[in-house]
Amino acid sequence: LYQNTAAEDCPDPRRVLVYGMTDNPGGIESYVMGLVRRQPAGTFDFLCDFPAIAYADEIAAHGSRVHFIPAKSRSPWGHWRGTVRVLRDHPEYTTVYLNVLDAGCVFTLSAAKLWGRWVVVHSHNGGTDKTRLHRLCRPLLPLVTDGRASCSDEASRHMFGRTGTDILLVPNAIDGAKYIYDPAVRAAKRAELGLAEGDRKSTRL
Repeated sequence: LYQNTAAEDCPDPRRVLVYGMTDNPGGIESYVMGLVRRQPAGTFDFLCDFPAIAYADEIAAHGSRVHFIPAKSRSPWGHWRGTVRVLRDHPEYTTVYLNVLDAGCVFTLSAAKLWGRWVVVHSHNGGTDKTRLHRLCRPLLPLVTDGRASCSDEASRHMFGRTGTDILLVPNAIDGAKYIYDPAVRAAKRAELGLAEGDRKSTRL
């Protein structure tokens, strides 16, 4: 995801500005926080067009900053201008990494591209309810995108119209350690449900 070369006045070529986090701790937010936890503190900062951002306390504790800008739906010009302002004031963001659901992100991408940033788009789903906007904007993606990633071949076809070796495949995943069988948890849950050992009551109606 990183651009290899930095601007002359850029102190850290590995600092990444991430767009796509909302105020809801959903799938994209969980994925991005997995990246944050596995990288050195301060690697990622955030561009957010929601009134608040999910995992705000953890983000701050990890040394990451959040730049709030107007939402596209409320003020497209304000959103674009806010993006430009952040990029203008922070040359350390050599990479802008967008985790998005549709090609409407091209509006935000154009600002990053205009300011000479390495732009990466990550597709997280195989469809959208903004079909008309997506179809209108998708042909513009190659003009403003340097790197591409997706969670599946279907997500690649949805966002980029194709699959290919130049699209980094990052399958969705869960933390398996949280789901390892635990006899103590089993016993506690059976006691809570009033199930005696050996009782195989069916939950079918």
